[in-house]
Amino acid sequence: MEGSDAELTALLIATLDTAVYGELVRRHQALIRGMLFRLTNNHAVSDDLAQDTFVHAFERLGQFSGAGTFKSWLCQIAYSRFLMSGRRANIEARVMREFIELEESRELASDVSQEIDLVGMLEKLGKLEKQCVVMCYLADFSHTEIANELNLPLGTVKSHIKRGRDKLRDHIAHRDMTNKTRFLED
Repeated sequence: MEGSDAELTALLIATLDTAVYGELVRRHQALIRGMLFRLTNNHAVSDDLAQDTFVHAFERLGQFSGAGTFKSWLCQIAYSRFLMSGRRANIEARVMREFIELEESRELASDVSQEIDLVGMLEKLGKLEKQCVVMCYLADFSHTEIANELNLPLGTVKSHIKRGRDKLRDHIAHRDMTNKTRFLED
């Protein structure tokens, strides 16, 4: 099927044509499945969540404002579905380990416990900071892709990612200091 995502999305919203939606799913299913696999490290779970994402998106087409791209809207739904899944506890621990390894490889984190609540930490970030951090570190978007998807200047995206990463690192450092103090008091 020919046409840009924006054209197909407009046609889909107007007609609810499942063939049009099928084309949009075909175009973005690898990205959504890949993002969810990186979050879950489990093909079966990521496939279930991807299917749930596409069903949820179709049911809520009327909520797509067109402010961003269909691709970014799907990524937001996929991340939301991930957070709402019943498998959250095990997944959070694995994602946090990967986040810590990434931060350590960039010399931004020190010895950190694997029991950190990533979802809780992400909730402490502002909406745009959280979106940028998730898109960058969990969906492997480049800064330029994030800027395009969120319709933000590149410098703003970089600032949101840096501030979000710094807040997460500070939260980890504060938690570690609190744990060390408790250990010394016992």
